[in-house]
Amino acid sequence: MILATALAASVLLPGFRWSGEFREQHLNRLTADQVRYRLILGPEADSSRPTRLTIYATPNGNTIEQTLGTAMKPGLDWHYDIQHVAAQWRWARRNSDYNEALAVVQPRNRSWPAWRRETPDSKAKIRSLVEDLRKRLPGIQKVVELAGHSGGGSFLNGYVESGPISLSVSRIAWLDANYSFSAEKHAERLLLFNALGGKIVSLAYDDREIELNGKKVVGPTGGTFRATSRMALALGFAAPDEDPSRYGWHRKGINLLVEKNPENKILHTRLVEENGLLYALGAAGIEDYRGGRLYNTWIGAAPLGRYEGRRKKAEWPHPATALDGEKFLLHLEGLDRDARESLILREFKKGHVPPHLREFHAFRTRHGGHEMIFWALPDYLALGEVEWARIPMQPKTGQRIADELNCILPTRRLVDAIYDQSEVKLEPQPLTQDRESPKTFLESHRLIEGQRAGRTGSISGIKKDYVITNRLLERRSREAIYGWHWLTGDQIQPLSIVHTDWYVDYSHGVRLIHQMVEVDGKPMKLEDVMQDEELWPLASDEGPLKKTRYE
Repeated sequence: MILATALAASVLLPGFRWSGEFREQHLNRLTADQVRYRLILGPEADSSRPTRLTIYATPNGNTIEQTLGTAMKPGLDWHYDIQHVAAQWRWARRNSDYNEALAVVQPRNRSWPAWRRETPDSKAKIRSLVEDLRKRLPGIQKVVELAGHSGGGSFLNGYVESGPISLSVSRIAWLDANYSFSAEKHAERLLLFNALGGKIVSLAYDDREIELNGKKVVGPTGGTFRATSRMALALGFAAPDEDPSRYGWHRKGINLLVEKNPENKILHTRLVEENGLLYALGAAGIEDYRGGRLYNTWIGAAPLGRYEGRRKKAEWPHPATALDGEKFLLHLEGLDRDARESLILREFKKGHVPPHLREFHAFRTRHGGHEMIFWALPDYLALGEVEWARIPMQPKTGQRIADELNCILPTRRLVDAIYDQSEVKLEPQPLTQDRESPKTFLESHRLIEGQRAGRTGSISGIKKDYVITNRLLERRSREAIYGWHWLTGDQIQPLSIVHTDWYVDYSHGVRLIHQMVEVDGKPMKLEDVMQDEELWPLASDEGPLKKTRYE
């Protein structure tokens, strides 16, 4: 909860992070009930003003990132270009007197109907999620709007079925999403909601005769045309208003529309893409949702939560022979500490790394109008070309390897940025027996690879990072560890300097970051950014760094 004191636009709320190019702060979470959400707070948040939260439930098969949308580019999945919920929300709320917030909610299995079938007490859990999202925001008064597309309508229906609609909810909008409307389950609560001032919106189209690959898409009683007819009847309407292009049922606070669709086209996503959310949210000046996109200038340049930039080559040597990383790990068993670290350093200097560590991936941070692009290895340091394995080591060894490649170890801020933008996030798998044994190092690596199941790309959630921090100045010969994020976004390991700098266990990892970064398009040394009086927030969350390496 946020206390009712003025909140300046530049203040980051607890748990939130700056993200995207629109001065927004984001919170990413996975609930115990396997629901992901991204909560976005617009610029100029002020707890002395009222707050309006739009909660949007994803359609079947779509991720949060696809639902939010991005500017298209070659190779990007087409799902990023069919809803543009973030851009439509920004356009609709651009001149608002409210603190504006958007939450996109997605079940892990990407299907709200399936999630509800598989989740005990799903209706109560949907209601609890809505209230939790509302409570996370600042504001003297907090109103909620619920919207969803396709299978996201099941989320809306679950909320309605969970009990009387809260007075904090001001609008419910189904965007071709009311398939499972039931007069028995929903009508009475929606009528009371409307009588108390709540707004009900449904957009649909005549889908009775549409075909895909020569077969009808909906059955004789299915589809949103028939569902909207049932909804209109249950809400007390008789015959619809009609014009050449659509049917409509209108009453104060209720707006139900169905496109006539004489050519029997599949218009399912077009209803959203062509300003459907703008219309459903009652955006000022939007009398019709059809036509060209009004929100194009509000589309982000890259998918929210992930930066897709050019990669950079990692200048490892190319050895003439190959190394078996798993056998190498087992060979370390029984060696003393110094001998083990010496062998690890020797093999890295030879360049015995797996192919995926020969490129740095691009990541991004933003703060105060500045943007930094930095390049990090997509995984933790590992050895082996035949069979490879991640290699826990002392931070001083990691530092010496970093020096070989003109690299630096990360800060806590950069670890979080990499986690947020990684393509593969895995649940931590803690082990309790023989934590400092190379055999356990290998066991952990194999568990991670089984969990990864062949997925490629930058990976997070599998190790604690050695980090650089000013706290290393508090005590000599210490190592700083941080991270190992749960899928909720929380960390197992807060920043700690409890261990001496020779301690290593299976959970420790070294991820290298290249020293050369770009700040506002200009090359800089990352170490200089970390120490700069103005730019340090791009790389640090504890002020300018005085300690930037392990000696």
